[in-house]
Amino acid sequence: ASGTTFSLTGPGTGTFNNTAFIGVLDVALTGTTLASRLVILGGTYELNHLTTDSSIGTISGKTVVIAGNITIPGDVKEIDLAGLIGGDAPSIVQLNGTMPVKVNLGNAYYTSIESSAPITSLTVKNWGDPRDTYFNSTAYAPSIGTFNDTGAFQGQISATNIGPVTVKGNFKGDILAGITIPPDNSPAPDTFSAGKIKSVKIGGNVTTSVIEAGLNAPNEPLPQYQTPFSSGGLESLISGSSIGPISIAGTLSSDSFIFSPSLPNKATIDGKPVQTSGDPRFAL
Repeated sequence: ASGTTFSLTGPGTGTFNNTAFIGVLDVALTGTTLASRLVILGGTYELNHLTTDSSIGTISGKTVVIAGNITIPGDVKEIDLAGLIGGDAPSIVQLNGTMPVKVNLGNAYYTSIESSAPITSLTVKNWGDPRDTYFNSTAYAPSIGTFNDTGAFQGQISATNIGPVTVKGNFKGDILAGITIPPDNSPAPDTFSAGKIKSVKIGGNVTTSVIEAGLNAPNEPLPQYQTPFSSGGLESLISGSSIGPISIAGTLSSDSFIFSPSLPNKATIDGKPVQTSGDPRFAL
């Protein structure tokens, strides 16, 4: 876009590479450290891939939309973008560090975050594309602190500990606490442990969803986490897991389930208190 500027301060250099998309560039950074900061200013600008060969302090592009992937083989302190849109495949955010990272992705319409680093906060305007049920977004990390979605939720987040979780709009998908899911190209199986969700607050309706902490589902592929559970009683709940306060401003469908060994006695559903004990939507 005319008037767009790229500024890299601190150690490192950057190069632009043309892509198959006319007018859409790849940006490759080399030699950066945690003292480096990439700032992109100007009008709305679309990039394809953004990569580094090492750690970087901050990537800031409040008007930048990524159509391809972000790959950071080291640590990063903060990522702040206008959106990730994906295409034939999701935009993949690969974070291979260990330092906690703060992530603001704007509209994460078709995004997959694969992080070995804890995510202290994950903020989006939409998680998945509410205009098309095919475009879901996913995030896997050791832990995800504050998850704040000011729009709709369509997809999945998974970590040992999650929350507080706030979604302003409708919700369709999964929050899985205690399930470690390897990258799509990994042959490793999912693993299960105790997990916690600090709190859940959803401003719309919840449909065909699973919100759980501490599920143990050996030998089950991921799609079977979505109910009904039908593996002959192999599922169980892992002690030490819990979900805190639950508030859903809209409805909770009969094919949605919220469960953990420890739940609040009452949840707020459609503006009314609901006893969780004895309600099949709050049981495995």
